[in-house]
Amino acid sequence: MTAFALGAALLVLALPASALELPRPAAPAKAVQRYEPADVMDKTLRAVMDRTPRYGTLETVIQFKRPVGDSTRQLLANLNMRILREFAPLDAVYAVGPKEAVQWLSAHPGTYYIEHNQRMELLMNGTTTTINATTVWNSEILYQGGGSRDPIDGTGVTVALVDTGCDAGHPDLDYGSKTIINLKSDFDQSYTEVQDSDTGSGHGTHCAGTILGNGDASAGARRGVAPGARLVSISTGEHWLQNVLGALTWVYEHSRPGNNPDNIRVCSNSWGAGPGEYDPADSITQINRKLVFENGVVVVFAAGNSGGVDGSTIQTSNYGNAPFVVEVAAALHDGDGMASFSSRGQSDLNHTWPDIAAPGVRIWATEARGTQITAMTKQNPEDRVDAYYMSISGTSMATPHVSGCVALMMQACPSLRISEVHSEHAGDQAAWHADPNTRITEAEYVLKLTSDYMPSTESNGVPANNSTGSAEFDERPHDFAQGYGLINASRAVQVSLVLEEMRRADACATVMEAFRAFKRSGGLHKTGDVKYPTSSLVTSWRGDWGYLLDARNTLVTSHARSVYVPQNASTLIIDLNYDPIIGSEKAVGELTVAVDTNRDGSMDWRGQGGWQHSGWKHDEVGASTLGAGSVVDFYVEGTYFKLPVIGKDNPVFNQFREVLVHYTLGIQAMFQGSGEIRVPEVDLRAAYAQWQFGPFDPNGTVTMVLPRHFYDFSRLVEEKPPPKPVVRPDNLPLILGLLAAAVAAGAAYYFWDRRRKAQGAGRKAQG
Repeated sequence: MTAFALGAALLVLALPASALELPRPAAPAKAVQRYEPADVMDKTLRAVMDRTPRYGTLETVIQFKRPVGDSTRQLLANLNMRILREFAPLDAVYAVGPKEAVQWLSAHPGTYYIEHNQRMELLMNGTTTTINATTVWNSEILYQGGGSRDPIDGTGVTVALVDTGCDAGHPDLDYGSKTIINLKSDFDQSYTEVQDSDTGSGHGTHCAGTILGNGDASAGARRGVAPGARLVSISTGEHWLQNVLGALTWVYEHSRPGNNPDNIRVCSNSWGAGPGEYDPADSITQINRKLVFENGVVVVFAAGNSGGVDGSTIQTSNYGNAPFVVEVAAALHDGDGMASFSSRGQSDLNHTWPDIAAPGVRIWATEARGTQITAMTKQNPEDRVDAYYMSISGTSMATPHVSGCVALMMQACPSLRISEVHSEHAGDQAAWHADPNTRITEAEYVLKLTSDYMPSTESNGVPANNSTGSAEFDERPHDFAQGYGLINASRAVQVSLVLEEMRRADACATVMEAFRAFKRSGGLHKTGDVKYPTSSLVTSWRGDWGYLLDARNTLVTSHARSVYVPQNASTLIIDLNYDPIIGSEKAVGELTVAVDTNRDGSMDWRGQGGWQHSGWKHDEVGASTLGAGSVVDFYVEGTYFKLPVIGKDNPVFNQFREVLVHYTLGIQAMFQGSGEIRVPEVDLRAAYAQWQFGPFDPNGTVTMVLPRHFYDFSRLVEEKPPPKPVVRPDNLPLILGLLAAAVAAGAAYYFWDRRRKAQGAGRKAQG
């Protein structure tokens, strides 16, 4: 080894480790531990015990420290405790038995936790634009190097809805293709697959439509947040603790790694047991923890409808306050304040604050036909009568907005998982951060980093004072009413896209690294003009026109779509296709296109009328007739007759009688002349049709120009390389000493080698 090589080797060893560029190993997974409760009984059970007679009977959910086997079953039988249901993932049972047996079990060393089988509370259209979901649907993704991808809409992701059920016969919730599993809870604690499992309240159907409805009953105007996603609905029956625990257990068992063929990534819950702090031992929190940490499912809960505007007490959901659960508060319809009913956390306990907010006031979404909520809302004169949609308010309505947004994020970044960031906590910070169960999901982390904090005004329900988040949360403001603010689906999806792309090169890339890259570049979103040689533009949509006859009256769906008629268009070609005869429904009729040019509710132009056996109606009309250069409303109107059915299946004796007619409506705008023709940007709200380029015409004289939205990765600005390592003062003497030693060694070697050579030369001369 030369003196230089020796010195260089010693110098490398002396450098600080941070100066070396080494591959990052994956962070070791933290073991998820089961919390040991201080009290074996939950507080609700203790209160019920106090007012239950000595020989009274109690319904309980009992968790044991070991799996439930024959010895445990025999023990319960000896205590006259009747097991009605078992929950294997939690080593738990739902059992009914005497008060004395429950007291005895509370002292048994094998008992982990006992809860009262209490009843849960149900925490009851333009809002997709309020949270910027419509921007997501309309933004093509452009990758560096020229690749592209269709816009994000939730495709490939399945959301599990634990609620009252789902009316999957609704046109927006297509049973079999969109609602792929619909389970109704039976009296014997089993599940039955049905088309309509929401025959009691309609609460679950409304939530389902907000998450992922396709809008077919409204010409696409009332789509959910993730219209491409699919639904698994698990009805909770009467909504007692054992019902919802059973539903969550089903979700857990069918989303486990290796047993998740439907790709369940989100679980939406618009219900709760009331206000309270996070209880790590209760059964709902236990199963939610397993869903998050073992299965990678994001669990979303409503904060509650208990208000608490001054923040003096905890009003948020005890289940929602679990650190690994996303807890949702209700914002006003337009996202400019907080609903008065939305539960607030305690102002000095930030671990009781909601995580995020979403619109929860006057939310129009899918209506289950002939249910309790339907009857109540139709009695309100302020609500417009609609066959398939209704407007209700609550944190129940805010929660599915977030669940749908997470579905969009999961499509953008399938690698989203549990993070290494812990939820905020006002107590013992060291113990909290040492507990691996207090970490949040990466989805929640992204939602918080990308939200829109709503500032306080005199009357918008936002506290005058807020707190500044830690550096881990980019020092963003948050408060006890809205958490970190209103979700912004567009920004959340952009950060998710960046994170997934970063993980292609480095599996250990973090949310904060992706967020900083997003923030540094000003985001991926951009708009730009696209040119195409064609003399036409096209737009189309599908729908399910229908009427519903029930005990109240006959309700007809409203199928209106707003269309901008281009200024320079010469002709509009309109094609309507539908089924004039529906054999399965024993119905016959016809549909017609109508246009309201001044948008005052009265029709100013109608297309071809009358019966058409083919079910195809073709019209051509001058663009000036419909108002070139303006927005008009296209309607699909119809008249159908359904033959009465005699016998026990007569629809008159059922909840309702309806006719649903599938149709597609296409419009082609024709242009004449030459040169470039630019069409201005169209409103992105779901009720507006978006123009696309017509057939390619390489020999034509017209080039159409359309503004488009993109998520463009070329906008990403690479982070500047870190400065060259500076030798730290504490290492300087060592390094100088090593260099001096290397120089001395080199000099000594040089003189020794000279002397050796000289001696050799002398010996040769003597010889």
